[in-house]
Amino acid sequence: MMMLSVPALFWSGSEFFVIAWDKLKHFSANMDTLVALSTGTAFVFSVFNTVFHNTF
Repeated sequence: MMMLSVPALFWSGSEFFVIAWDKLKHFSANMDTLVALSTGTAFVFSVFNTVFHNTF
């Protein structure tokens, strides 16, 4: 499932990450920043729980 989610997140969501990075460089934020931050955080947490499944 993780291998299926990687292309979905980074291919479909790449526009959110690019716009969020541009906004971050200008110390600004919009809805794209929120979407990129939340999906990125959820993905990193999911990978962490997959690798270290006994931690949480």
